[in-house]
Amino acid sequence: MDICNLHEDLNVVFHDSLHELSYSSDFELLIKLILSPRANENKVNQIGNLLISKFPNIYDLNNANFLSVKKIVKPIGYYHQKSLRLKNACDFIISQCRGKIPKKYNDLIQIPGIGDKCAKKYLSLINKDDYIIIDAHLIRVLTRLELISPNSSYVQIENFIKSNLKNSNYTDFSNLLNLFGKKLCKSRKPECTKCPFKNFCNFFN
Repeated sequence: MDICNLHEDLNVVFHDSLHELSYSSDFELLIKLILSPRANENKVNQIGNLLISKFPNIYDLNNANFLSVKKIVKPIGYYHQKSLRLKNACDFIISQCRGKIPKKYNDLIQIPGIGDKCAKKYLSLINKDDYIIIDAHLIRVLTRLELISPNSSYVQIENFIKSNLKNSNYTDFSNLLNLFGKKLCKSRKPECTKCPFKNFCNFFN
Protein backbone atom coordinates (compact mmCIF):
# COMPACT_ATOMS: atom_id res chain seq x y z
CA MET A 1 0.00 0.00 0.00
CA ASP A 2 1.22 3.49 -0.87
CA ILE A 3 1.65 5.68 2.22
CA CYS A 4 0.06 8.70 0.50
CA ASN A 5 -3.03 6.63 -0.28
CA LEU A 6 -3.05 5.42 3.31
CA HIS A 7 -3.12 9.03 4.50
CA GLU A 8 -5.94 9.93 2.14
CA ASP A 9 -8.01 6.91 3.15
CA LEU A 10 -7.46 7.57 6.85
CA ASN A 11 -8.65 11.13 6.30
CA VAL A 12 -11.85 9.91 4.70
CA VAL A 13 -12.62 7.35 7.40
CA PHE A 14 -11.37 8.95 10.59
CA HIS A 15 -10.81 12.69 10.24
CA ASP A 16 -14.22 13.64 11.60
CA SER A 17 -13.48 11.52 14.66
CA LEU A 18 -10.26 13.32 15.55
CA HIS A 19 -10.63 15.07 18.90
CA GLU A 20 -7.90 17.18 20.35
CA LEU A 21 -7.61 17.74 24.07
CA SER A 22 -9.57 20.78 25.21
CA TYR A 23 -7.42 23.51 26.76
CA SER A 24 -7.43 27.25 27.31
CA SER A 25 -3.79 27.76 28.28
CA ASP A 26 -0.33 26.31 27.73
CA PHE A 27 -0.34 25.07 31.32
CA GLU A 28 -3.64 23.24 30.93
CA LEU A 29 -2.45 21.55 27.74
CA LEU A 30 0.77 20.38 29.34
CA ILE A 31 -1.12 18.99 32.33
CA LYS A 32 -3.44 17.01 30.08
CA LEU A 33 -0.60 15.68 27.93
CA ILE A 34 1.14 14.37 31.05
CA LEU A 35 -2.10 12.66 32.04
CA SER A 36 -2.83 11.25 28.59
CA PRO A 37 -0.67 8.11 28.20
CA ARG A 38 -2.88 4.99 28.26
CA ALA A 39 -6.00 7.02 28.98
CA ASN A 40 -8.87 8.10 26.75
CA GLU A 41 -9.30 11.78 25.96
CA ASN A 42 -12.66 12.12 27.68
CA LYS A 43 -11.19 10.95 30.97
CA VAL A 44 -8.09 13.13 30.50
CA ASN A 45 -10.23 16.20 29.84
CA GLN A 46 -12.42 15.43 32.86
CA ILE A 47 -9.56 14.92 35.30
CA GLY A 48 -7.49 17.72 33.79
CA ASN A 49 -10.38 20.17 34.16
CA LEU A 50 -10.80 19.16 37.79
CA LEU A 51 -7.09 19.68 38.45
CA ILE A 52 -7.18 23.12 36.83
CA SER A 53 -10.24 24.11 38.86
CA LYS A 54 -8.38 23.20 42.07
CA PHE A 55 -4.93 24.41 41.03
CA PRO A 56 -5.38 27.04 38.29
CA ASN A 57 -1.70 27.81 37.70
CA ILE A 58 1.68 26.16 37.82
CA TYR A 59 2.54 27.66 41.23
CA ASP A 60 -0.66 26.39 42.82
CA LEU A 61 -0.08 22.88 41.50
CA ASN A 62 3.56 22.95 42.56
CA ASN A 63 2.55 23.91 46.11
CA ALA A 64 -0.33 21.43 46.26
CA ASN A 65 -0.24 18.50 48.66
CA PHE A 66 0.87 15.41 46.75
CA LEU A 67 -1.87 13.24 48.25
CA SER A 68 -4.46 15.80 47.15
CA VAL A 69 -3.15 15.63 43.58
CA LYS A 70 -3.15 11.81 43.66
CA LYS A 71 -6.74 11.75 44.87
CA ILE A 72 -7.86 13.79 41.85
CA VAL A 73 -5.75 11.85 39.34
CA LYS A 74 -6.67 8.41 40.77
CA PRO A 75 -9.44 7.60 38.21
CA ILE A 76 -6.74 7.57 35.51
CA GLY A 77 -4.38 4.62 35.16
CA TYR A 78 -0.84 4.92 36.57
CA TYR A 79 -2.09 7.75 38.75
CA HIS A 80 0.81 7.69 41.22
CA GLN A 81 3.40 7.97 38.46
CA LYS A 82 1.43 10.67 36.64
CA SER A 83 0.87 12.68 39.82
CA LEU A 84 4.61 12.55 40.49
CA ARG A 85 5.34 13.67 36.93
CA LEU A 86 2.95 16.61 37.31
CA LYS A 87 4.65 17.76 40.49
CA ASN A 88 8.17 17.26 39.15
CA ALA A 89 7.35 19.07 35.90
CA CYS A 90 5.95 22.08 37.78
CA ASP A 91 8.95 22.21 40.09
CA PHE A 92 11.37 22.07 37.16
CA ILE A 93 9.56 24.75 35.13
CA ILE A 94 9.48 27.09 38.12
CA SER A 95 13.07 26.50 39.21
CA GLN A 96 14.73 26.19 35.80
CA CYS A 97 12.45 28.09 33.38
CA ARG A 98 11.23 30.98 35.56
CA GLY A 99 7.73 29.52 35.56
CA LYS A 100 7.37 29.69 31.77
CA ILE A 101 6.77 26.53 29.75
CA PRO A 102 9.44 26.35 27.01
CA LYS A 103 8.41 26.62 23.37
CA LYS A 104 11.37 24.72 21.90
CA TYR A 105 11.68 20.95 21.60
CA ASN A 106 15.16 20.63 23.10
CA ASP A 107 14.08 22.63 26.15
CA LEU A 108 10.78 20.81 26.61
CA ILE A 109 12.30 17.35 26.77
CA GLN A 110 14.49 18.45 29.69
CA ILE A 111 11.34 18.65 31.82
CA PRO A 112 10.78 15.48 33.92
CA GLY A 113 7.92 13.45 32.51
CA ILE A 114 8.03 15.13 29.09
CA GLY A 115 9.29 12.75 26.42
CA ASP A 116 9.53 12.93 22.64
CA LYS A 117 5.84 12.29 21.95
CA CYS A 118 4.55 14.70 24.58
CA ALA A 119 6.92 17.49 23.48
CA LYS A 120 6.01 17.14 19.81
CA LYS A 121 2.29 16.95 20.54
CA TYR A 122 2.55 20.09 22.69
CA LEU A 123 4.45 22.05 20.05
CA SER A 124 2.18 20.87 17.24
CA LEU A 125 -0.77 22.41 19.11
CA ILE A 126 0.85 25.51 20.63
CA ASN A 127 3.19 26.53 17.77
CA LYS A 128 1.40 24.65 14.98
CA ASP A 129 4.73 22.97 14.26
CA ASP A 130 4.59 19.92 12.02
CA TYR A 131 6.01 16.74 13.55
CA ILE A 132 6.03 13.03 12.97
CA ILE A 133 4.73 11.84 16.34
CA ILE A 134 5.80 8.24 16.79
CA ASP A 135 3.99 6.04 19.29
CA ALA A 136 3.10 2.37 19.75
CA HIS A 137 -0.07 2.71 17.65
CA LEU A 138 1.74 4.22 14.66
CA ILE A 139 4.47 1.58 14.80
CA ARG A 140 1.94 -1.26 15.11
CA VAL A 141 -0.16 -0.12 12.14
CA LEU A 142 2.79 0.47 9.82
CA THR A 143 4.33 -2.85 10.86
CA ARG A 144 1.13 -4.84 10.26
CA LEU A 145 0.78 -3.23 6.83
CA GLU A 146 4.43 -4.21 6.24
CA LEU A 147 5.40 -0.64 5.44
CA ILE A 148 8.18 -0.84 8.02
CA SER A 149 10.02 -3.76 9.59
CA PRO A 150 9.26 -4.75 13.20
CA ASN A 151 12.72 -3.71 14.39
CA SER A 152 12.76 -0.28 12.72
CA SER A 153 14.26 2.51 14.82
CA TYR A 154 12.53 5.85 15.36
CA VAL A 155 15.00 7.46 12.96
CA GLN A 156 14.27 4.87 10.27
CA ILE A 157 10.52 5.34 10.71
CA GLU A 158 10.84 9.12 10.46
CA ASN A 159 13.00 8.86 7.36
CA PHE A 160 10.55 6.44 5.74
CA ILE A 161 7.58 8.73 6.34
CA LYS A 162 9.43 11.87 5.22
CA SER A 163 10.66 10.24 2.04
CA ASN A 164 7.25 8.83 1.07
CA LEU A 165 4.74 11.38 2.36
CA LYS A 166 5.18 14.46 0.21
CA ASN A 167 3.50 17.81 0.78
CA SER A 168 1.44 16.43 3.62
CA ASN A 169 0.85 17.28 7.24
CA TYR A 170 3.00 14.92 9.31
CA THR A 171 1.11 15.74 12.50
CA ASP A 172 -2.23 14.98 10.87
CA PHE A 173 -0.91 11.67 9.53
CA SER A 174 0.48 10.75 12.96
CA ASN A 175 -2.78 11.61 14.72
CA LEU A 176 -4.84 9.62 12.21
CA LEU A 177 -2.63 6.54 12.58
CA ASN A 178 -2.81 6.89 16.36
CA LEU A 179 -6.62 7.00 16.23
CA PHE A 180 -6.77 4.08 13.79
CA GLY A 181 -4.55 2.03 16.10
CA LYS A 182 -6.74 2.84 19.10
CA LYS A 183 -10.09 2.23 17.39
CA LEU A 184 -9.48 -0.69 15.02
CA CYS A 185 -5.89 -1.91 14.74
CA LYS A 186 -5.64 -2.64 18.44
CA SER A 187 -2.74 -4.44 20.05
CA ARG A 188 -5.09 -7.11 21.39
CA LYS A 189 -8.17 -8.25 19.50
CA PRO A 190 -7.84 -5.97 16.47
CA GLU A 191 -11.13 -5.48 14.62
CA CYS A 192 -9.77 -6.70 11.31
CA THR A 193 -13.17 -7.40 9.72
CA LYS A 194 -14.02 -3.68 10.00
CA CYS A 195 -10.65 -2.52 8.69
CA PRO A 196 -10.69 -0.61 5.38
CA PHE A 197 -7.18 -1.92 4.67
CA LYS A 198 -7.73 -5.63 5.33
CA ASN A 199 -7.25 -6.52 1.65
CA PHE A 200 -3.73 -5.09 1.83
CA CYS A 201 -2.82 -6.47 5.24
CA ASN A 202 -0.97 -9.77 5.61
CA PHE A 203 -1.70 -9.67 9.34
CA PHE A 204 -5.36 -10.25 8.44
CA ASN A 205 -4.83 -12.45 5.39
